[in-house]
Amino acid sequence: MTMLGPWRRRAVWLALGLVLSLIHEPFGAWPLTFGVFAIVFFWDDASSDVKTGFGQGWWFGFGYFAGTFQWIVHPFFVQPEVYGWLAPFGILALSGGAGVFWGIAFAAARLLSPRYINWPPAIILSLVLIEALRGIILSGFPWGMLAQAFVETGFGQALSIIGPHGLGLVVLLIAAVPFMVPRALGLALAFATFGMIEIWGQLRLSQPTALRDYTVRILQTNNQQDRKWDPNWRSIYFEENLALNRTPGRFDISIWPENAVTWAMNDIPLRRHDIRMAAGDKPALVGGHHYRGRDYFNTLAFIGQDGLVRHYYDKHHLVPFGEYIPLTPLIEQLGYGEYLRTYWTRGAPPEPVALEGVPTYLPLICYETIFPRYSFASPRPDWIVQVTNDAWFGNFSGPQQHLAQSRMRAIEQGLPIARAANTGISAIIDGRGRVLAHIPMNERGVLDHPLPEAEDATIYSKIGSLPAWGMLLLLAGLAYRARHQP
Repeated sequence: MTMLGPWRRRAVWLALGLVLSLIHEPFGAWPLTFGVFAIVFFWDDASSDVKTGFGQGWWFGFGYFAGTFQWIVHPFFVQPEVYGWLAPFGILALSGGAGVFWGIAFAAARLLSPRYINWPPAIILSLVLIEALRGIILSGFPWGMLAQAFVETGFGQALSIIGPHGLGLVVLLIAAVPFMVPRALGLALAFATFGMIEIWGQLRLSQPTALRDYTVRILQTNNQQDRKWDPNWRSIYFEENLALNRTPGRFDISIWPENAVTWAMNDIPLRRHDIRMAAGDKPALVGGHHYRGRDYFNTLAFIGQDGLVRHYYDKHHLVPFGEYIPLTPLIEQLGYGEYLRTYWTRGAPPEPVALEGVPTYLPLICYETIFPRYSFASPRPDWIVQVTNDAWFGNFSGPQQHLAQSRMRAIEQGLPIARAANTGISAIIDGRGRVLAHIPMNERGVLDHPLPEAEDATIYSKIGSLPAWGMLLLLAGLAYRARHQP
């Protein structure tokens, strides 16, 4: 690497990042995780300074996030004549901004190595910590964590014990161990570690799913995003969705996707009764919105058997710029608050909802499922309900990656998830992350399926990321000792 010119070195790091992005859906080439990071650990340029390290990490991260986040261009083409020109700036800003985190991680690793610890543990420590911060800083955006690539494998079942940050740490350790101990021993340890976890996970996945005597109906309405808010189409879509809910079949509750109803729930008592009738006098969870005073909320409404709204869950974690404008209080103080009235207001954090005749559920709206913290709940619910509108994400990778993250939450918490998505992928997921039934993208239909029983509370659901941070501290101590032993 040192023999290459500066721009060729940047091109190599960019290419490595792009290759690494193939670990995610729709490619699912998870073995590349170990191969790419083995190259990263092998190319230890001890002469690199902090500035160079930042550049290496930024180009690596930019390539990875650009490949992973390529779906971000699709929202700009819902109205291409208005926003299409912004698409290149959108992916550059999001990928470049996320790349800053990896740039900081590599800069920190160059600061630590080789003075305090060697390069492999330095980059592992820095990258795991910075990935945790990526899910928090500036409201957080933990999409594309390394652990996300392993939901289809037995290895991914370790999420139930050590969570996403712990699994990311183990992945990096497996890739790094041949460069931390004698090569033959390191390779043996790497294969043995992965193999033992994979076998344990496959044994866990071989056990059947227990089902409740309670059937969930999920509606995949497949409403076109550029029409659903159009006054000329909202009534047409509403009638079509009612007809969809009248599909013959036995069910105990129906679930409509995010913003399937585009009138304010406050203003439509007769249409709420239409929903009740279409649901066969059974309760319905309906994605829509409502208002209190001048505040509007993206909501999941529980409509009872009498047609009345028994509970509103108002989305807590709003999408920056898409659903709210950052620094809103400052903008209001400056006298420009009127320009913010077209945006949603933030609701309270999600918590379990206990209503008579319905298993206790934890409501989540759209990309709230990409945040592990929102799936922790007390008392423990029986299931998670996620409603989303993945029409924003296109047809290639976005909806599939979003589903993978829902499956991560199911494995971590041991809770089943009923996922209603406007254009797909709607699914019933059991407490070990298995998709028991689904409706493919861009298909209109209903899915009736018994609700899976919740698994026993997982270790991760009880103590969170403590095992991950314990392993990280142990690694730091061992690495420091190995670097300074006589």
